[in-house]
Amino acid sequence: MENVDSLVLEHLRHIRSKVDQISDDVNDLKSRMSNFESSVISERRDILNAEGVDSHLRASSRSKHPSAAAKNPDF
Repeated sequence: MENVDSLVLEHLRHIRSKVDQISDDVNDLKSRMSNFESSVISERRDILNAEGVDSHLRASSRSKHPSAAAKNPDF
């Protein structure tokens, strides 16, 4: 009976070790995902800012050169 108990305890230790390892892996993945999400948000913000600057420059150019803007809508 002691051998069975010992074997069960050994298996439980192994299972606990694997669960701890999985928990560490999940925590690492959560951290990496959070960093990735922050990077995506930052990139989106940069794109929106660049689009805003571009729109502002186009509007400014059109107001300074209305005839050119009328001839070429991409001006």
